[in-house]
Amino acid sequence: MNKILGIGLPRTGTASLAEALNKMRHPAKHYCILHDNTYETHPEDVVAYVDNGFYINYEILLKQYPDALFILTTRNLDDWTKSISQFQSRNDMPDVESYEKAVRELFQRAGKENQLLVLNIFEDSRSIHKLSEFIGVKSDYTTFPHVSRN
Repeated sequence: MNKILGIGLPRTGTASLAEALNKMRHPAKHYCILHDNTYETHPEDVVAYVDNGFYINYEILLKQYPDALFILTTRNLDDWTKSISQFQSRNDMPDVESYEKAVRELFQRAGKENQLLVLNIFEDSRSIHKLSEFIGVKSDYTTFPHVSRN
């Protein structure tokens, strides 16, 4: 089973992605730079690691895990800006649209577009189906789980 890395920004559904992966029997850990104080290393027994701080080093991760599947959760810019503004944000965090563009360009340059799934779980009613197809599992779920971490 390939390693799965969730590389979405905070407030783009990363906790919901981890929950969906766990429900699909792909053991996932989630780390949020806005809520979690302790950082766990990437346990080898975990198939999926969703970390919304990966925006800092996603380029390195693509080299470190050349066979991994990457999932970029995203969101409408206005909704994301409104949601992220509730938190003390890091100065180095890009906006959601710029980040999505940079990630797509990196995977295109590397010839690894087939290892990247971009999901907007807030607007795409087929996102749970896209996820199950991408990771190669059959799923009976019809909706994406919603985990809210306020």
